[in-house]
Amino acid sequence: MFFTFRRDERTGVVLCSPFYPPPQSPLYTSASAMNTAINTAMNTATAGAPPCAPPDFNPRKPKITLPKLACDTHAHILGPIAQFNYSPARVYTPPDCLLDEYRKMLATLGVQRAVLVQPSVYGSDNSVMLAAMKAGGSTFRGVAVVDNDIADAELAKLNAAGVRGVRVNIVDVKDRKPGTLPMAELTALAKRIATLSEAHWQFSQHPLRILPAWALEPRPLCA
Repeated sequence: MFFTFRRDERTGVVLCSPFYPPPQSPLYTSASAMNTAINTAMNTATAGAPPCAPPDFNPRKPKITLPKLACDTHAHILGPIAQFNYSPARVYTPPDCLLDEYRKMLATLGVQRAVLVQPSVYGSDNSVMLAAMKAGGSTFRGVAVVDNDIADAELAKLNAAGVRGVRVNIVDVKDRKPGTLPMAELTALAKRIATLSEAHWQFSQHPLRILPAWALEPRPLCA
């Protein structure tokens, strides 16, 4: 038996549900590795940040061949937990999902490029993502999480490192009501990013279905 965790959008409560894969599920082929990952996550979890289920660490080659320069557009690198501390403001605790394991998956699937996205469990500390981007070289780009008062020099460093977006998390948050956007702060940040030389950044958020109605209207973040 496995467990899945999800946050109820109405109440904000994190719900745990048992999950029974079918007997032929490949999840069972990697049960040992998954149990180890789950135990690691549980040992580092704190109140209000329950462990989440790990990925399948044994990917299989697909029957189709992906086109040249295929790109994974959203991936997280996590850990090692012993080296990089999670944010105390996180709402869940994931197991280690390391760069070598991610590269193994890309190679198995035939994916040559990737966009790494800063996971909410690290807050605005992009250290893990930036280290993975550096190791990945020109085939990796990143979407960072930044504080509103980030220095211009730090924005320039992120740009030089290959960051091309800012993640705006409106689900896994504790500092405001889930599903809301701090538009005034985002607009000011976008105007600062627009001054970066040769910068082409985007703002990334969760699916539109959880945005308030007014946010669905076209709103340019900078002139």
